[in-house]
Amino acid sequence: MYTTSKRISILISLVLILTSCSKEDPSSPITFVQPKEGSTYTYDKYSTDTLEALPIASSRDTTVVTFIQVGKSLFGKTNVSMIITEDRNGVDTSYMNYEANGDVSLCSDPRSGSIVWATIPVSSRVPQSFSFADTVVDGSDTAYRTVTWAVTYLATESMMVKGQTLSVVKCRNVATLEVAVVGSSTISSTLTSYGYYAPSLGYIVKTDVPVQYSPFDRTNEPGEVTMLIDYELK
Repeated sequence: MYTTSKRISILISLVLILTSCSKEDPSSPITFVQPKEGSTYTYDKYSTDTLEALPIASSRDTTVVTFIQVGKSLFGKTNVSMIITEDRNGVDTSYMNYEANGDVSLCSDPRSGSIVWATIPVSSRVPQSFSFADTVVDGSDTAYRTVTWAVTYLATESMMVKGQTLSVVKCRNVATLEVAVVGSSTISSTLTSYGYYAPSLGYIVKTDVPVQYSPFDRTNEPGEVTMLIDYELK
């Protein structure tokens, strides 16, 4: 069966994989610092309940992100950082390319499928989108899957991290998943999330996936918040 957990895994992985508005001129470019090898970011990650969007205590976990290689030429990009993410579920690998115009592009471990770079317009503020399609075989089920992803710059805001006020860029991510199971119906689902990026830290400070309805299970799904609580820049 094509379950909700698979849907969440597909969509949140794109989204890579989470205040008050500032007076910064929205037309001015942003300098996005590139972390050096060994830089780490520690997050508090938890799910939120479907009734009041409050943290679910049993879901709470600490996630540690480490930059292990920087400035590499990989997968058609020339300024790529290799990143590992460790939590209680294990270790994942992702890649971030620091673009010449100040934007950043993300992709997951290429062993999971085709290479697809998702550009986050933290500096250019130009809306970005992409789509890809593949076939998934799950036991006796064969499904044709299409994912469309769009990210839009929303605002430059202020956020407190480790007692320090940081300027962060807020973007909205909208991922649409369409699954056509052979011999069954086609279901389409959209997941909206928000990412907050700190140019001075060179990485993500928060991701927020609100509680949303799932047509797969015909019920609301828990949300998910990942918040930066510590970091060390090399």
